[in-house]
Amino acid sequence: VPLAGYGHFSDRMSTGVRDPVFVRALALDTGARPVVLIVYDLLLVSEPLHQALRAALPDADVIVHATHTHSGPGGYVDGWLTQKVCGKKRPGRLEALVFAGTRVAKAALDDRKPARVAAAVGALPGHNGNRRDPDGPLDEELSVLRLRRENDRALLVSYSAHPVIMGERDHHRISADFPGEVLARVEAAGAFGIFVQGALGGVDVLFPRDKSVTADDNLERMAAPLADRA
Repeated sequence: VPLAGYGHFSDRMSTGVRDPVFVRALALDTGARPVVLIVYDLLLVSEPLHQALRAALPDADVIVHATHTHSGPGGYVDGWLTQKVCGKKRPGRLEALVFAGTRVAKAALDDRKPARVAAAVGALPGHNGNRRDPDGPLDEELSVLRLRRENDRALLVSYSAHPVIMGERDHHRISADFPGEVLARVEAAGAFGIFVQGALGGVDVLFPRDKSVTADDNLERMAAPLADRA
């Protein structure tokens, strides 16, 4: 499939899968209508994707989010400029994303039970940077929402940084980048994980310039402290 994330390539095609990409859903009751958050390991959410999910889930308020990985599958967007970044549109790609998102959202909505909720905010210094001004302000805030019910735990993690580690070091393999690595660690500890990307317009990722640092090394350096802190 074409990979999304770099405009200077025309149809950057994948040659393999470094780690799986997912769509995850979290459903919450607010008293009136349920809210369902659908998070894709994609570069961006297109308006047709958002509207199709809203139409498929008429009984819930739908929020659609992308982790912004620059190594996720493309081929699902319209428009010349976005196709330059996300690859030429392929038949069935948008429909496959809608199907997968609808399926997990309905599963989450059907699985609602009373839960205890807690939240915390802390700092994770040294793991992102200011793209425009190396000496400028930083957003080092890490936010966590924890849900617990019976024997189940879920952890929503939010942090700002561009997921370009795989895209820069291993340009042609599919990957969820550091958000996927964070959630793999969260889930190894026994909790369902979901990652919400922060406001990252000018926010760099931890990206050592040492040429000997591999993509796997870089992901470990970024994701392990983030997961531990979460």
